[in-house]
Amino acid sequence: MFSTTSFFILTFFTSTVILSGVYGRSFSELPKYEETSSQLKGGKFNGGKGACPNGSVPIITTNTNNSFSVLAVQKADTTCIAVVRTNDQNKKFYGAEGAPSLNKPKVNPAQWSAARMKLSNGVESIEAGWMVNPTIFKDQEAHFYVRFQNGGGGCLNTECPGFVHVPEGVPLGMIPASYSQDGGQQYTWRLFIDKHQDDGHWWLSQGDGKSAIGYWPKTLFSGLADHATQVEWGGEVRPDGTLPVPQMGYGQPPHYSSSTTAFFQHVTVVDESLHNANPVSTEKYWNCYYTSLDWGYQGDYWGRLIFYGGPP
Repeated sequence: MFSTTSFFILTFFTSTVILSGVYGRSFSELPKYEETSSQLKGGKFNGGKGACPNGSVPIITTNTNNSFSVLAVQKADTTCIAVVRTNDQNKKFYGAEGAPSLNKPKVNPAQWSAARMKLSNGVESIEAGWMVNPTIFKDQEAHFYVRFQNGGGGCLNTECPGFVHVPEGVPLGMIPASYSQDGGQQYTWRLFIDKHQDDGHWWLSQGDGKSAIGYWPKTLFSGLADHATQVEWGGEVRPDGTLPVPQMGYGQPPHYSSSTTAFFQHVTVVDESLHNANPVSTEKYWNCYYTSLDWGYQGDYWGRLIFYGGPP
């Protein structure tokens, strides 16, 4: 559920919808998309009965314990990932782009599963994406989230001083209006993280128009205050020792099909020339029961395309 605080109103987000056809290699299914506007689910925040008053912000009501902070600082060996990531630590990155498919993986009550784009420099990191987490969000829906870690701590969304939400930015914790269907219609949401040269902050934006959502102040970080040394795209899950293990994406190993495998399209980095570019020094990385595939650059429409998922 949501309550309100100052100071913005819900806006709309742009999703992409699979129509028909086959694109690319003969063994794949890469139907094209068309752009469509769709309202996020989760509450009447665009006017009408039950809407937040003008000049207020919808905020999700979450578990009141410290789950947000615990989740932000969990050690790497307590989670499982399946990603494509850059692997040259000498390169400097000033942003990234990616459009994850909107999936709703199944998890047990104490598990979680996320699709996210992450930038890091040593132990410091920022990320954005979608997460199913019954402990925090009290349901089995995928919620939009942001997270940061700076070595000394960190948290999700705005549960601690860190990420700064801007007026009319998409509310954190919101639910997509439509989910991708295994073998059917697919939806994606285009996300950008850029280090602005005027203020030095890391800005998060969405959609083809790059509508601002908010920013991580540069003062949160030391090394990441200047640049990132690694970028990754894919999934992350938190098992809890029970069966079944949490799903990532559609809950099956990835293969070269955008209609039956969770994916990121338009994967780019902002390089040292401050231009978006197809990352050239990358690797596939996974652990536990999950895997990732890199199909490379598939033309201007799709861009760089990666797949991820599991378990077997």
